[in-house]
Amino acid sequence: MDQAELTRMDRMIDSEMKLRFPAGAVRRATVLQPGDDPEELLIRVFVAVPDGPQNPRQSLEAWAQAQEAAMKRVRRELSLRIPEAKLLEFTVEDAGDPDAAPRITMPDDPALTSTPLSVREMVETTLALLRRSYVFPDRAEQAATAIEARLAAGEYDDLDETALAERLTAQLDEICADKHLRVRAMPPRPQRAPRPEPAGGRPARAPRCPRPPRSSPELRHFPGRAAGRQRRLHRPARGSRPRGGRPGHLRGHGAGQGDVRADH
Repeated sequence: MDQAELTRMDRMIDSEMKLRFPAGAVRRATVLQPGDDPEELLIRVFVAVPDGPQNPRQSLEAWAQAQEAAMKRVRRELSLRIPEAKLLEFTVEDAGDPDAAPRITMPDDPALTSTPLSVREMVETTLALLRRSYVFPDRAEQAATAIEARLAAGEYDDLDETALAERLTAQLDEICADKHLRVRAMPPRPQRAPRPEPAGGRPARAPRCPRPPRSSPELRHFPGRAAGRQRRLHRPARGSRPRGGRPGHLRGHGAGQGDVRADH
C-alpha cells in the first residue's frame, strides 16, 4: 500500500471510528504499518477516558467494558471490509511515554466473517449512522423510527442487498424529501494479486481465508453537482436545493460490511 492510499485510509478510519462509538468516546484513530509486510495494517484507536493519564489502565478497562459490543462490531467490520487490518488496538494518549500506554488488542479472527451479515444488522447499522450523521436530526429520527417499525414487521426479511438498498433509499426520500440521501450496496473489496516471492526467499504465505460476498448498505448524501468533492456533515452549499441535481460519483472502501456514511 503506497503512502497516498495509506493517507486516504487514515482519514477514513479516523472518521469512521468516531461515528461507530458514542459521541466523544474516541479522540482519534490512525492506520499504521507495524511490520515488514506493507499489506498488513494496525488500526490504533485513542479513546477518551475521564481520568486522563492519572490511571490509564483502569480507565481503559472501564471504557472497554462500556464499549464491548461496539468494539466487537468494529472488529468484525474491519475483518470484512479491510482484510489487511490484522490488528485493532485501543489505547489512551500518554504524552510521557507512548510505548508504556496500556493497550487492548483485537486480532483479526476469520470466524468473525464466517456468517454473512443479516438484514437486521445492515438496517440497524444504517439507522445508527443516519441518526449520528444526517444534518437534520429531526428528519433523521423520524425516518429511523419509521424504518424500525417496518423492520420489526418483517418488511425487509426477503430482500437481498441491492433490493434492500433501493427500498431504504425510496423510504428515506419519502420521509426526508431529500433525493440526494441514498443507500447503496457496496461491492466486495477486490482481492490483491499475490506478490511474487524472490528466488530463494521466504516461503510463500498461505492464502487468505476467502471473504463472504455479502455486502451492506452505504448511506451517503450528495448535494447537487457535488461530483468532485464530498464534504462531511455540513449544511448544503449555498443555492443547493433539497431535490434535483446530480448525485456525486459514489465511491467507497472495503467489502462485506459497507461504508455506512452520510456525506455532504
